[in-house]
Amino acid sequence: MGSNPSGSVGLPSLPAVTAIGVVGLGFWAYAAATPSLSPRLELSRSEAEAAAREVLAAQGVDLEEWSESSRLAIGLHLDYFARPQLQHRFVWNEAGEERYAALLGEYLPVPRWRVRYLRYEGDAAMLAERRVIWLGPDGALQHWMRRLPLDAAGAALSEGEARPLALDALGGRGAAANLSESGAYEARRAARTDWTFTFRDETVGDLAGGEATVSVRVAGDEVVSVRRRVDMPAGWVDADERRRVRLLIAAVPSTIALELLLVAGAVLGWRREAFDFRAALAVGGAALGAALAALANDWPVLMSYLPASTQHPPTRAGINLAGDLIDAGLAAGLLGLLAGHVAVLAAGASAAGRGRATWTGLVLGLGFRGALALAETMLGGSLPPLSTYGPAVAAVPWLAAAVAPVQGYLTLALMALLVVTSANTLTAHWTRRRATAAVALVFVGALLAPRTSPDDLLAWAAAGLLGGGLLLVAWLRVLRHRPALVVLAAAAMTVPDVLDSGWDRAYGGALPGSLLGAVVVSLIAWRWFAHLTRAR
Repeated sequence: MGSNPSGSVGLPSLPAVTAIGVVGLGFWAYAAATPSLSPRLELSRSEAEAAAREVLAAQGVDLEEWSESSRLAIGLHLDYFARPQLQHRFVWNEAGEERYAALLGEYLPVPRWRVRYLRYEGDAAMLAERRVIWLGPDGALQHWMRRLPLDAAGAALSEGEARPLALDALGGRGAAANLSESGAYEARRAARTDWTFTFRDETVGDLAGGEATVSVRVAGDEVVSVRRRVDMPAGWVDADERRRVRLLIAAVPSTIALELLLVAGAVLGWRREAFDFRAALAVGGAALGAALAALANDWPVLMSYLPASTQHPPTRAGINLAGDLIDAGLAAGLLGLLAGHVAVLAAGASAAGRGRATWTGLVLGLGFRGALALAETMLGGSLPPLSTYGPAVAAVPWLAAAVAPVQGYLTLALMALLVVTSANTLTAHWTRRRATAAVALVFVGALLAPRTSPDDLLAWAAAGLLGGGLLLVAWLRVLRHRPALVVLAAAAMTVPDVLDSGWDRAYGGALPGSLLGAVVVSLIAWRWFAHLTRAR
C-alpha cells in the first residue's frame, strides 16, 4: 500500500532543494535561449484561402465547381523522417548555419499554407484534376501546381518547343538569369507529352555536394508546376536512411514497452479492490475533455485530407471523426483506470509540511528537465532551432495550444506514478529486490525521459540513461517516501517547454494559448496533488 509520510520525512533540506531548482532552471534556460530561425506565420487560414483564390482568379480559373480545403504544410519539427526535414538536416549539418539561414524560406521550406482545390463530383477526369497553391508565412506565393489526369489531352511539344515555356515561367519569378539548366526529362502520356526541366541556381553554389535547384513541369503546352528544393548527394541520403532505420528500430520497442506498461497499470486498476474512483473520473475526464476539444478544433484538417474520390465528404469526415472519438474514449478510459489504481498507492496524509513538499516536487521537476536539456545541448542536434507550429493548423490556434500539453502531462505523470509506486511495492519500501527495482527504474525512466528529435543511437541512449539515473536517485532520496510529488514534478517538467513554444509567437494566438495551457496543467497538478495528500 502507499506510504504515509508526515512532516519532513523524505524531504531534502530547503537550501539543497532550492539549489536543485535554480541549477535546473538555469540549465533549461541556457538550452532554450537559442533564438528560433524560422519566421512568424502571419497569415490565418481564412486569409490564406482568400489569397489562393486571388492567385487562381488571375490564372482565369472559375472556382464555382471546386471544393476548397487548406492545411499548414509545416515540414519543421513535425516528422523527423519526412523529406522536408531531410533537406533541412542536410544543409544545417553539412553546409553550415550561415548557408542554412540564406536558403531558409527560398529553397528550404518554411511553414506555409497549402490550399487545395478539387472536385468531389463528376467523371474520372474531373476527379483526378486538382490545383494546389502554397503560400509563404508572409502571404507570398511560393509554389503552385496543377495536376492533370494522365490521359488528359494536350499538345505533344518537342524539347525545343517546351523549353521557352519553362524559361518564361522562371523569368516571371525574376530568376532565369541566375539559373543554368541541368536536365530535361520527357514523359509521354496517352494524348500529350510532358516535360520537366531542372535548373541549378549558380548564385548558391555547391552545398557540400548538394545543390539548390528549380524544377519546371510543362504538361502539354501549359506550365503546371514551378518548384524549388535542395538536391542532396545520393550517398548522404542512403547513409542517413540507414541511420534513421536504426533509430526507428530502437524507438519502436520503447514505444511498445510504454504502451504495455500503461495497459498493465489500467488492468491492475480494474482488478484491484482498493480503487480511487474520484481520481479516475477526474483524470479520465480531463483527458477526454482535452481530446474532444482538440478533435472539434481539427475539423478543417480532417476535411483537407479527404481524397478526391470521396463520396459525400462531410459524411466521410464524420466517420473518420467517429473513429477518432472512439480512440480518444479508450485512451481516456485507460488513463482513468491507471489514475484510480496509482492514487491508492500514492496517497498519504501529508498535510503537515505541504508547502515544503510542494516546493520539493516542483524543483525536482525543474532539475530533471534542466539536466536533460543540458544533455541535449551538449550532445548536439541534427536540426536547427525552429519554432513549433502544430497548433496553427487548427480552427482556433490558441485553443489548440492550450489543450495540446494536457494529455502529454497526464500520461507522463501517470506513468511515473506507476513506476514509483510499483517500485515501492516490489521492494517493500526498499527492503528487498533492490537490484531488480533499480534496473527497472533506470529502464523505464529512460523511456519516459523527454527529448528532442534523435540524432544517433549513442546520443539517444545517453539521454535516456541520464533520465533513468535521475529517476532512480529521485526515488531513493524523495519519491519512495512521497510518491505524490510526481504529479508536481511532471508539471514542472512540462510547463517550461509549453511557455517556450508560445514565447516564440510563431503564429497568431501562440503566446496566449501557451499561457492558458501552462495554467491548465498547473491547476490539474495542484488539484491532483491536493487530492493525493489529503488526510485519509
